[in-house]
Amino acid sequence: MFNIALVRYDRGDATGAIDGMRKTLEMLQEMLGADHPGVATSALSLGLWLREAGAFAEAVALLELDEGISIRRAAFGDDRPRVAVGRIAKANLLTATDRSR
Repeated sequence: MFNIALVRYDRGDATGAIDGMRKTLEMLQEMLGADHPGVATSALSLGLWLREAGAFAEAVALLELDEGISIRRAAFGDDRPRVAVGRIAKANLLTATDRSR
């Protein structure tokens, strides 16, 4: 489902991509557990797409949990690029919603 969501996103179907990523995230959480790196990747993608779609409140709620960041830190270590990507996404989102202070 992750790949289908990506294809939809690449083709400009933001609504279909977001719906697909929500389903993917739920499925991965059930199958792999909430602390799996695949869950972090899906959560990050969903948060970024929600931000781009203007659904700031939902994106903030998803990324403020630090779900993706903490999962990535546990899996890869604190100083890895995958962790930095999550932190940058959160910072950009908070800046866009003027909540960086």
